[in-house]
Amino acid sequence: MEVRELDTDIKSGNIKKIYFFYGPEVFLMENKINSIKKHILDEDSTEFGFSKFTGKDSNFEEFEFEFYSYPMSGDKKIIILQNTGWFSNPKSSEILSLKKFFSEIPEYLYVVIREDGFDKKKEKNIEFIKNSGGGIVNFEHLPIGQLCSWIEKMFSDNGKIVKQSDILYIVNASNSEMSKIYREVEKLIIFSDDDKNIVSEDIYSLVTKSGEYKIYELFDDIVEAKGRQAMEKLKQILDSKEKPTSIIAGLTNKFSELLTVKLLNSDRVSISEIVNYLDFKMPEFVVKKMVSQSKKYGEKYLKRMIRMGIDFDRSIKNGRLDQKTAAEMFVTELIRCD
Repeated sequence: MEVRELDTDIKSGNIKKIYFFYGPEVFLMENKINSIKKHILDEDSTEFGFSKFTGKDSNFEEFEFEFYSYPMSGDKKIIILQNTGWFSNPKSSEILSLKKFFSEIPEYLYVVIREDGFDKKKEKNIEFIKNSGGGIVNFEHLPIGQLCSWIEKMFSDNGKIVKQSDILYIVNASNSEMSKIYREVEKLIIFSDDDKNIVSEDIYSLVTKSGEYKIYELFDDIVEAKGRQAMEKLKQILDSKEKPTSIIAGLTNKFSELLTVKLLNSDRVSISEIVNYLDFKMPEFVVKKMVSQSKKYGEKYLKRMIRMGIDFDRSIKNGRLDQKTAAEMFVTELIRCD
């Protein structure tokens, strides 16, 4: 099931007895766990109405005892299993026991399982959760447009006004991770004090940039033919211990996006439709910028640069080039633009 279906469960009060949460967006995952707790437990039983087992040292016998124990206060209780590792092996004794437990889950009990590093390919190993009336939710990073709306609401709730382009900057600089975004927005709200408008200069100086966003900035310097600035930025990124392979992959992906946009634009596909062809849905003003950037290059050139990025990556894996040299050579070729 998707997160929006989980939201429907929570808002309607039709909360399932068992949920299995996994995926990279742990901030949202924790938020939904807290929402479930608030909806199930009354104020008097909040402190004693749930128990939590965290980590691979969690004791299964203690969990079993808690599973069949009546609530200490109130008429409902929640057990949270967080990163226990019990769900990685479908033939483990824990899985075999859980299949039995979940088939006869007590009326008063709710179980929420959170496994941050769980592999989506192994969902078939936990089908018994669905068969027991439960839900499995994959918490992927939210689409960029949704994150922008969330940020805008946080600022608006605090009486702050921020430009759309600056909101997008915060998303990209935080690598679309909600926990990082939340910290950066809180920082900006506190820093702005009584000022209603938060200006771009403060955002650029205060928001901590992720390695991925620094690579996007490098890409912009390359496209804008700022060769010296691009090489200086590359040195800064390498000095910050960013993997050269990540730099090569990031730049290759950006040129692949440019090629996609160029081809679609030449076929007279509208901006609003181009958004749906990209891996990550972006605001239309970002796609307009990409259309403008794509016009600076020919189709053959873009394809050649994409192949070159793949070749440099292959040269690293084959041991023909060290990572740093390959990244420097790739950026040099991109700057030459011939």
